[in-house]
Amino acid sequence: MKGRAIYRIEGFWERFDQACYDRNITKKELARRIGCNRKTLYEGTNSGTPNALYIARACNVLNISSDWLLGVKV
Repeated sequence: MKGRAIYRIEGFWERFDQACYDRNITKKELARRIGCNRKTLYEGTNSGTPNALYIARACNVLNISSDWLLGVKV
């Protein structure tokens, strides 16, 4: 998309995948539970990260902190 800034968060997808694996939730199941399809959820792999709504919903389903997922150091 023209004019759209792309921000890549170091380690985001690794933490995301690890949280799914640790909780034994498939990407397809997670996508269904947060209200999108797997393709929509993972569009962000090429363009940075998924939108904030999906991140918030995924954190809720996975019972993880958005700070942790986004790599925020406190």
